[in-house]
Amino acid sequence: MIRGLFETHLHVRDLARSAAFYEDQVGLELAHTDRRGARFYWIGGKGNAMLGLWKREPHEIVRQHFAFEVPLSKFTETIDTLTQKGVILDNFVGDKTGRPYVFGWMPAVSMFAEDPDGHSIEWLSMLPGEARPEPGVIPWEEWNKL
Repeated sequence: MIRGLFETHLHVRDLARSAAFYEDQVGLELAHTDRRGARFYWIGGKGNAMLGLWKREPHEIVRQHFAFEVPLSKFTETIDTLTQKGVILDNFVGDKTGRPYVFGWMPAVSMFAEDPDGHSIEWLSMLPGEARPEPGVIPWEEWNKL
């Protein structure tokens, strides 16, 4: 039975630039650099999950999306830390307000950013309680009033 997703890889144009983003701004721990220069990062600590970065030519890069799971108790702190480190965050609707949005069908709160190659990164926290798909995707402060 599948327990979770352990590893994903992204193609990037400039390994040094992407490494600086994922190490210095996102805060991932470097696990390994292979002989070709590909870099592998621990997500959530050693042995939990990995992100691999591979250098490719610009025409070979296909923008992708993935989400980091953040404990709800650390969501606001994580978003604040990312902002302080220069990560430009936005919500699902892209309204540039800085307000986290909730996906009622899950329910989960999240924020998004792009890495240097345009890959979409999401920081997501599952919310307690039952899913409520009826409101759709709404600001977190509105969800908390339901």
